Amino acid sequence: MTASRELLFPDAVEEARDFFDRDDPVRLIRDVLRSPARRTLVILGGRLIGKTSLLNIVTQWAEDEGSFVVVRLAHAGSRAGLMAEIVHGIDERVGGDRAAPAAVRADTTVAELVKIIQELAARVPGTRFLLCVDEFDSLLQGCDDQEARRILDLLLYLTERPKLPIRFL
Repeated sequence: MTASRELLFPDAVEEARDFFDRDDPVRLIRDVLRSPARRTLVILGGRLIGKTSLLNIVTQWAEDEGSFVVVRLAHAGSRAGLMAEIVHGIDERVGGDRAAPAAVRADTTVAELVKIIQELAARVPGTRFLLCVDEFDSLLQGCDDQEARRILDLLLYLTERPKLPIRFL
């Protein structure tokens, strides 16, 4: 018998066997991620209710099942920083030792970002990327209102591109 993880809060759960009584939310999230119509999934809730644990379990499932290549994005304080994190994260997962992707600059347009993502994804045809941002609200709170709006607009634009092989969680 394998000893289960002790319940120490606020440590996030990292293994599905230690994630108790959350089968319904996990099943719902899996269904949403499998749906071709839904491209973004937001988990809302107060502090210490298990959002990060849920993210950990879902990303573990996505990688184990092979449905997605998971890219955990570091916090970035600007739209350009988030764009760079997306490109770097995808590049790293598709074999960053190949030809380097175009650099993301402060003035990189969203259309240029889409082209870079498409070029990176072409290295591994058929692959879908699950881009994960934990504590998204704190990312936005670290920005002024204009930059927060630019980040939200970026995410909205990217999620509306049905042929782009990315989903956000």
